[in-house]
Amino acid sequence: MKVESVDQLCDDNWLQDLAFMVAITGHLNDLSLKMQGKDQLVISMYDRIKAFKLKLNLWEGQLNGGNLIHFTTCQYFRKSHRGDPSSFDVQKADSNVQMELIDIQYDTVLKNKFNEVVIAKFYSYLPSQCSEMRQFVATILEMFGSTYI
Repeated sequence: MKVESVDQLCDDNWLQDLAFMVAITGHLNDLSLKMQGKDQLVISMYDRIKAFKLKLNLWEGQLNGGNLIHFTTCQYFRKSHRGDPSSFDVQKADSNVQMELIDIQYDTVLKNKFNEVVIAKFYSYLPSQCSEMRQFVATILEMFGSTYI
């Protein structure tokens, strides 16, 4: 019997995507259940689809703002797998941000701020001396913003 690697189960990005897929699939399942059954009028089904489209727009705005209120699996993932820069292995970081990462890891004020705000907002609190880290984070955040367009 061949044993296959399950590296994805150790990859926080993959697990975060999985948590989102579980949540959105649950919403799609709810819509599907509302569309099933006898005596369904086409107009009622159409109304449910229109309502779901509006929900998608609402969720998009909320997700852009870091609000996971309608995505409980994502909330759970955030609480249990918070990508904390204070616990990141500096040896695995790009060499151009390693020194700044060490400074961040030993800054008590930044650690506290990290636990208070959503991740997208946290990086605005990085000091100007962390220019490489700020630039790196801006690149990452721009990618996610453009996927919603």
